[in-house]
Amino acid sequence: MDELLSDVHIEFVTKSISQKAFELMKKFRSSHGVEINDMLIATTSLNLEAKMISKNQKHYKFLPGIDLLEYPLSGV
Repeated sequence: MDELLSDVHIEFVTKSISQKAFELMKKFRSSHGVEINDMLIATTSLNLEAKMISKNQKHYKFLPGIDLLEYPLSGV
């Protein structure tokens, strides 16, 4: 397992990420059907200013500031 994860960067969820994710979930739950796990992932990506990719594009594409790559990646 250590070898498998050796090149993976692990980012722990902080209190501020959790709070922002909860706010986003409350705002978009009824209109987009998102759940807290979706918003934790999105908020972590936003916090890190990192690109993200998801097969479930509909849970992220509406978020302001998200750098969402298209799925599937073309040319890969």
